[in-house]
Amino acid sequence: SEAFARLVEGDEVDRQLRGDVTFTEPVGDAYQLRVGYRPSVEMGVEDQVGLREDALGAMALDSSFTSFADRRRVTHAAFAGVQRKTERLTATLSIEVEHERLAFEETGPLPYRVDQSATSVLPSARVEWTVSDRSSVHLSYSASTAMPSARQLRDRVDDSNPLRLSSGNPDLRPSTSHSARVRVRTADPAAGTSLAVFGNLRLTQDAVHQAIVAAGA
Repeated sequence: SEAFARLVEGDEVDRQLRGDVTFTEPVGDAYQLRVGYRPSVEMGVEDQVGLREDALGAMALDSSFTSFADRRRVTHAAFAGVQRKTERLTATLSIEVEHERLAFEETGPLPYRVDQSATSVLPSARVEWTVSDRSSVHLSYSASTAMPSARQLRDRVDDSNPLRLSSGNPDLRPSTSHSARVRVRTADPAAGTSLAVFGNLRLTQDAVHQAIVAAGA
């Protein structure tokens, strides 16, 4: 029988463009209004070339593992928030509306195309409270979202590495993470002592995980 060897080489190029426009306006003596807009564009090229070597050592293009792909991710995020600031207390509450679109097109033996978008409402809050000259409390909460990549959404088996087959899931949904943090500090300058307590909690909905399946003997 003939012995074959395969070589798969990949090339990725990424470019990113980001912008940030923010407007801040005082409202009364203790309040401040803040609104803004943050657009971003991420463009990428993912090319893969497969070469096949036969028993005589001749190299030839393997079209089954050769593909050319273009990727574009566009995000529009608009936010508004209000801040109250006094001598001992700074409290900020804001909300962001984010729209993200992923477009991916791959040419090759098995053409593949993705065009998905998602809109998320993401609140956040922050409190910095100086309880006294010796102690302070910081509290914060934020939400974020992440859309699956085109590779994670592709439902066909990738056997470029025969020892590690992989496949995506087209039913994946954007994941949303909620993060809460707390920090408490107190100090006694006279005694030269201080105490700090930190806490962090993170909850992710619709998290994307990798499942590994071992084939039976």
